[in-house]
Amino acid sequence: LAAFAAALRAGADGIELDVRLSRDGVPVVIHDATLDRTTDGRGPVSDATAAELSARDAGSWFGPEFRSERVPVLSDVLQLFGRDLEFRVEIKHDTFRGARFTAQQVTDVIRRYHPDPAAVWISSFNPGVLAWCRRLAPEAGTARLFSPTASHRAARWHRGLGWMGVRAVDVPVAATVFRAGRDRIWESRL
Repeated sequence: LAAFAAALRAGADGIELDVRLSRDGVPVVIHDATLDRTTDGRGPVSDATAAELSARDAGSWFGPEFRSERVPVLSDVLQLFGRDLEFRVEIKHDTFRGARFTAQQVTDVIRRYHPDPAAVWISSFNPGVLAWCRRLAPEAGTARLFSPTASHRAARWHRGLGWMGVRAVDVPVAATVFRAGRDRIWESRL
C-alpha cells in the first residue's frame, strides 16, 4: 500500500496493479506467482489463504522502512484509493481455477468496492479471463496484453475484447489495432 500512497502523493492519477487469487478465491495484489522473492514466505500465492498472505512481510525486501507492508487484498486497495486514482488491474491467471471463476471473483470486488467501476480497466494475457470480465462487468474496460512477440494476427483475433494494451508495438500491430476501430494503444505500466 505504501507504493500506491506514494504515487498519490506524487500526483499520479492512476496506478497499475497485478491481481492473483488466493487459495480461498480472494483477489490479492501481488505480481509474482510465488511468495519467494517479495515476501518472507515460500511457495505459490495460490496455496495460501488471503489471511495467510495478509500476515506475510511484503516490504522488507525493498527496504527496512517497509517491513510493516503486507500483501493487500484488492478490496482494501480499492477502498483506500478508489476515489483518488484510476486503476489498471492486470489479472494474473495461472491457477487451476477456470477463467470464469477468476473473472467473477475480480469483477465482484471491483463492482462492490470501487465507486466508479467504469473507471477501472481490466487487463490480462489470458483472453478467456477477459471475455468473462467483459460479460460480467461490461462497464469496465478490458485490455488484452500481448507478449513482446505478439503478431498482428493475434491482435486482430482479440479485437473483440475492447481496447488493447500491447507490450511491444510495431507498425503492423498498431495498424491492425487502428483498422479494428480502436483509437489508441496504451501501455499499462504507469
